[in-house]
Amino acid sequence: MGALALAAVGGRGMAMDDIQGLEEQISQRLSQRQKLGGAAGDAGDAELLDLIYRFLYVNLRRVAAVLPGMGQQARDVRQDASCRFTEVYHEAFVRILEKYPDKLMQARTRSELTGYVSKAMVNLLVDRNRRQSTWVKVAAALGLQEAEQQQTRDILTNLYDERAEYFEERTKVRFDEGLLKIQAWEVSADPAKREYAEILRKRYVDQLGYDQIGREMGLTSDEVRKTLDRAKYHLRK
Repeated sequence: MGALALAAVGGRGMAMDDIQGLEEQISQRLSQRQKLGGAAGDAGDAELLDLIYRFLYVNLRRVAAVLPGMGQQARDVRQDASCRFTEVYHEAFVRILEKYPDKLMQARTRSELTGYVSKAMVNLLVDRNRRQSTWVKVAAALGLQEAEQQQTRDILTNLYDERAEYFEERTKVRFDEGLLKIQAWEVSADPAKREYAEILRKRYVDQLGYDQIGREMGLTSDEVRKTLDRAKYHLRK
């Protein structure tokens, strides 16, 4: 977990019912970015990313029941096993989006939110893999009991393993190595690397289709395929 996230939960702890407070902070930060002209394709907002990271972490157990392979939906054969984890969270952000009555502003806010949720999810998966020893401390700071801590670890493991198989099959790169490179490219001063990170994340971590990636990135399907090929080439170098 990043230093910002650890600092935020350390000391006073965070109850599982602090979700509304986090929602309000995320909404305020999004509003500030809108006023300042922040864009989803810029260098990034560490404070917003940290808030969403914490929001995802404290909500992991809340969404377990609607994740493929978890809860009641695990018994539904119609469920798509590659269902996008971030889409579950987008439903939780409806209340934030409803604070923006202007449709254009709401669309821009949703785009921001989508991008940052996806980035935060990569960070969660990286932290789960690299620093498992920190999860007990973090979970304790969040007020989770041992059984709840184990459930949270199980959910993260399930998510990690599912995405690792998909990622490695299509990129021929180990998932842990690929995630670290994506993280590094996200904050690169090189716009090409940031684009590579975004398209790899959307296709092989979020598991979006070419058409949806194109809509989100303003590319044609052909451009998506060409950019993805270049990104995979550099990922393997």
